[in-house]
Amino acid sequence: EMGPYTAPPLGGDLAACAVLGEKFDQCARTELFGATVARLIVRGSLLCVCQGDELALVPGLEPKDEPDCGVYELFCKANSGGPVTKKALEKYLEGHADSAEKVITEPLERAEEEIKRLYVRGRVTTRLNNLTSKGRTALGQITGLKSYLEGFFQIPMGIEELTRFEDIAPYALLFGMTDKEEKHKVSELLSSASFSNVFVYATLYRNAYARFVSLGGGTTPGGFSGGGPDGGAR
Repeated sequence: EMGPYTAPPLGGDLAACAVLGEKFDQCARTELFGATVARLIVRGSLLCVCQGDELALVPGLEPKDEPDCGVYELFCKANSGGPVTKKALEKYLEGHADSAEKVITEPLERAEEEIKRLYVRGRVTTRLNNLTSKGRTALGQITGLKSYLEGFFQIPMGIEELTRFEDIAPYALLFGMTDKEEKHKVSELLSSASFSNVFVYATLYRNAYARFVSLGGGTTPGGFSGGGPDGGAR
């Protein structure tokens, strides 16, 4: 009934989706870090482990795309390639503010320039009639995927759904759809055979990065901010 999921919008460019989606109130660029972490997890570039009583991520396969590479390198440096807990990431961010901020700002800056090409005469507005035909198609893909995701989480997850979930989990973070998953117990998600634990890990590290930004680590062009001292990016 939802229709088939075929391919991610804008060729899978999370930063471009964040920029265009934010213009039309479909998502927030503040979620880009968490969305990128989720994509690294499902692609095997970050491996989920338990470090005592804490959750941690360990660098795995090296990615090839931006902003994946920047976030991956940040995790590699945060604990010299070892397991990175939320606390370890926060400590690293405090001591490497400039380089950590660039992990998100640089892909967003490039995305801003790319998105301008989707507008008539490069005039970036929130009016649909200022989008080119290609721009309206891209926005339709973003809004369509968001609607698809809203329905996706209402159905039981079988093998087919879990396979598709690997591709769309990052967009669930980008669209801010993690709240329902956060209500579950972490232990239940970790023992689950599903990919739901992607939400737990990605949300933890998203909040760590958001806290760094909101407490003075920096702000990106276009208004990237963490959303408050509790680190909750929305």
